[in-house]
Amino acid sequence: MDASFVELFLATLTSPVHREQPGRPTVVFPGTSRTQAYKRYPPEQFARAADLLAGTTGAPVVVAWGPGEEEIAGDVITAMKTPATLAPAMTLGQLTSLIRRAGVFLAGDTGPMHIAWTVGTPVVAIYGPTDPALNRPGGELSAWAYEKVCCSPCRNRGCIARTCLENLPPQKVADTALAVIRAAQTRGGGAPVQARFDGPPARPRARYEVMGPGSGGQIGT
Repeated sequence: MDASFVELFLATLTSPVHREQPGRPTVVFPGTSRTQAYKRYPPEQFARAADLLAGTTGAPVVVAWGPGEEEIAGDVITAMKTPATLAPAMTLGQLTSLIRRAGVFLAGDTGPMHIAWTVGTPVVAIYGPTDPALNRPGGELSAWAYEKVCCSPCRNRGCIARTCLENLPPQKVADTALAVIRAAQTRGGGAPVQARFDGPPARPRARYEVMGPGSGGQIGT
């Protein structure tokens, strides 16, 4: 029943580039619980990352949300240049079904992010105050974007500056997502893989480390 609800919703989407019914959408989940608000990536930066992805992949963007987070999701859509779709209110089961259908799932350090890697969806986790070494996603295909600053990691829930998140470039988030998508395409059905991009490249050409059993290779763009 949850899957049917999601399939009906996805049937209404069209690709912003090809104007046809798409395959798997990019799903963005910008919210957190109120107690974890200090972990939220700014909506404008989520929007920019989603625009970059849409322009490269042609996949439609769906912005999902949980209880009390609809306004945050709306802020992302308002800030986007690419047409995006606000997901309807969903139960946890329906949200999980949507995550299963995503081509890639972008979120902060939240429960839905962990659901994503648990069900095998390519996922990019965005970290600021959280140390990704301690709370990174697992699963067959996961990635994280993180900008180290002098005060992170921390647990300062009252932080106003949120420099760790403000300083994380949307391009870095988009590049990380593209690395995951490409790894999923080229290594489908293979050994578990992680695509990681959590620091500035040593050269102008971005590089992505791909780690998995028996894998020491790298992919880049």
